[in-house]
Order: sequence, then C-alpha cells, then structure tokens
Amino acid sequence: MLKMKPVWIDPESGYRYCCAVFHDKEYREAEVDVEVQKDVKGCYIDTEHVRFRTLPEITVACSTCKGSYEQMEDINAACPRLLLA
Repeated sequence: MLKMKPVWIDPESGYRYCCAVFHDKEYREAEVDVEVQKDVKGCYIDTEHVRFRTLPEITVACSTCKGSYEQMEDINAACPRLLLA
C-alpha cells in the first residue's frame, strides 16, 4: 500500500510549483519543445530566453518514486485519486 500525503515543495519560501511541459507529440533527441514553469514572487521583465506569465490557479498531483520502478503502476494510479479526493 502506498502512503501518500499532500506536501508543498518548499513551504518556508512559499514557492510551491514547478513543472515541465513537453509540447512535442513524439520523443525527440534534440531541439525539444519544452516549457518549464516555476512560480516566482514579484514582477519581472521578459528576456530573450525567459517569458513571465500569469496562469490560472490549478490543482496538481506530484509523486516521487523511492525504490524500485515496479511501483510505478501503483504510483500512476494513485495520483488521480489524490486529485479526486
């Protein structure tokens, strides 16, 4: 049985969210279209390589696999249950 509990990524700093969104439909070795998202405090000016956006609030489920990859099926099944709880 998996033990799961909600946690903030870093409750001390207030930063809670980061993820990577891969826009390519298939696996690519190079020139990957990936968007990395991280919550930040404050207002910043876009740069050549970084754009700042305000996104709507969402609920996410995140998991960490400790140990054997044989657990992955159970972990992947547990994440939607967290969102529906």
